Amino acid sequence: MKEKCQKNQRILVIDDSESIHKDFRTILGSSDANAANLHETKSAIFGNASNLSKQISFEIDSAFQGQEGLEKVRQALHEGRPYAMAFVDIRMPPGWDGVETIKRIWKEYPELQVVICTAYSDYDWNDLIAKLGQTEQLLILKKPFDNVEVYQLASALTEKWYLSKQVRLKHKELERIVEQRTHQVEEANKELTIALEKAQRAEKAKGEFLANMSHEIRTPMNAIIGFGDILADEELTDEQRCCVNSICESGRHLLGVINDILDFSKIEAGKLDVQTSECSLKYLFAKIESMMQPAALEKGLKFEIRENKGLPTNICTDPTRLEQCLINLISNAIKFTEEGHVCVKVSLEDKNNQPYIRFDVSDTGVGIPPEKQEKVFELFTQADGSTSRKYSGTGLGLTITRRLAELLGGELTLTSEQGGGSVFSLTIPAGVDVTKQPFWDRHNIADHMEDERDKLKEAKFSGQVLVAEDVKSNQMLVRWLLEKVGFEVTIAEDGNEAVQKVRSRSFDLILMDIQMPNMNGYEATKTLRNAGVKTPIIALTASAMSGDEGKCICAGCDDYLSKPIDRRKLLEKIHKYLPMENKTLSEKANSVKSQVDELADLCCGRQIPQESNLKETIGNEDSKEILNWDELIGRLGDEELLKEVVPIFLKDNKERLDKLAKAVKAGDAKAIKLHAHAVKGAGRNIGAKRLSNVAHRLEYVGRENDMEAATPLFDELKIELEKVVTFLSRTDWIEIAKREKVITDEKL
Repeated sequence: MKEKCQKNQRILVIDDSESIHKDFRTILGSSDANAANLHETKSAIFGNASNLSKQISFEIDSAFQGQEGLEKVRQALHEGRPYAMAFVDIRMPPGWDGVETIKRIWKEYPELQVVICTAYSDYDWNDLIAKLGQTEQLLILKKPFDNVEVYQLASALTEKWYLSKQVRLKHKELERIVEQRTHQVEEANKELTIALEKAQRAEKAKGEFLANMSHEIRTPMNAIIGFGDILADEELTDEQRCCVNSICESGRHLLGVINDILDFSKIEAGKLDVQTSECSLKYLFAKIESMMQPAALEKGLKFEIRENKGLPTNICTDPTRLEQCLINLISNAIKFTEEGHVCVKVSLEDKNNQPYIRFDVSDTGVGIPPEKQEKVFELFTQADGSTSRKYSGTGLGLTITRRLAELLGGELTLTSEQGGGSVFSLTIPAGVDVTKQPFWDRHNIADHMEDERDKLKEAKFSGQVLVAEDVKSNQMLVRWLLEKVGFEVTIAEDGNEAVQKVRSRSFDLILMDIQMPNMNGYEATKTLRNAGVKTPIIALTASAMSGDEGKCICAGCDDYLSKPIDRRKLLEKIHKYLPMENKTLSEKANSVKSQVDELADLCCGRQIPQESNLKETIGNEDSKEILNWDELIGRLGDEELLKEVVPIFLKDNKERLDKLAKAVKAGDAKAIKLHAHAVKGAGRNIGAKRLSNVAHRLEYVGRENDMEAATPLFDELKIELEKVVTFLSRTDWIEIAKREKVITDEKL
């Protein structure tokens, strides 16, 4: 409640002389005689008294000793009617003198205005300040008094007390308001913090969901595209080739959609990194020309790249993101153009005295009306909603391209008219002193690039490679792949064994799986680097989470390759660190391609789903399949390979089951997750869908640390594994599987 401030004319006189008290009452009292005397004095000083304010009526209390004065002050404070001021005599024998009295009163009531009354010079001003402290509440009045002076002091000091009280109350009110506002700000900050944390959790969940979704889609798409490529190399009828091409094209389109969604998610979260380096314009466009020319020719379009004179050979930018921008723009141009041409014009221009490279991607396509030109850069939007059905697409491509252009320090603009084609202009900083660069000469560059690709495709290597991998079937496939291209391969079961093998002998290259028992790939790499090992280490991981590449590099890996494995990228990674031999592998090209596809399919462990309902993720149907022959032979290719892989599967998963039993008994969630993950992949590899699904669910409860659910799932896993083992242990299992195709409980 707001405290009120009223006028206060209460005055305390502390003096041991009765006559002094009478004088103060005469001067400050309200008797008619006193009033007449003061009126006469005021008239003499100020002139016409009719203009003067009324006489103030002071309330006078008396105390004859300092102790009595202190008690009256205390009583007045208790009653809530404090004194505004006091006249205090300097000498008051036999008790406290005036200075001591003031000192004690101020200790309990520091707001009191005080006038010291004295006829002597007991204290000079410095003595008083030394005893009472520096203050603006103390005045000295010499005896004998002047009536006007006394009245003036009483009027001024009571008014001063009133004004000081108002200031204190206002200050107190301001403090209250500040405290209230501070509390409101603190509460608002708490709410904002909660909202921020909630938003961050939502952003993290979105990122993890997108990464996991990408992983789940990439895994089967790798098999679809990989086997599609293998089929495309076979002798097919025209109808069969059309179907195979459609499979491959659809798979690549779906992967492109997933990549767009992930890129957009990273851009929105501010986590898309730009890695600037010097790159060659001629090699960039040779690569783009070789990629885009077939798509243009398929639609009967002319595609060409025109370069102005004076272009530098090299620029400094992020080559991957620049390539992504240009491919998006050129792909769009080809998509929306039915006849005519698509052209990329490259030129050098000056902006703010800095060199920029301008890429104008023009087409003779449908064009975009002016009122819809800005709309095409919005999320999930095409110029005409109907075009999304005709041409397909997510509506993210141009949004991502514009954001990437801004991240590269440039811009993306559009010039178009409906029916008259479009020109998308990408402008980025050159990032180099173009005056010190040789000019771009594109002569024979495309042919040179094709020669380099053919050379890589036919690559032959030599050297010692250590593969750190804990799953037996993956070990076998990686060994076959690397031996096909000429390497001698050594296998390590986990990070600990990898470290020991590197300490005992030298290797030319290390392929390091990240998820391994005992010591994972991060720890193993750090240990090797701390020991001074300089051997190139390439991390292999199926994780699609943002930041995994950075974690691998920080751990000491030289490079990173995500799964599913792209065979060309794998060979490129190897070639970065090891030279090729002059021999070719043309006679083994098909075998290498097949093995890489198998490696990509078998080694890319799927990310554990984040959804609360795991069953939705792995399929609502309760599969009755114990083993599917078509899936099994489709993965491994031939029966001879099956005869080698199955014994390894039986031995490996017997060990896994023993380890799982110990983990479940010990309540070791981490070990449950690790070993169930391996059983899941192994089950999928041999076409045991139901076994793989149960292992998948057990892996999930391990990650969630749900020990209550782990035991019944482990029991279910044992039953399913026993069925698979029982069937595969038969000497005639291949003949039965080929005949029945799908093995169920009824067919065991």
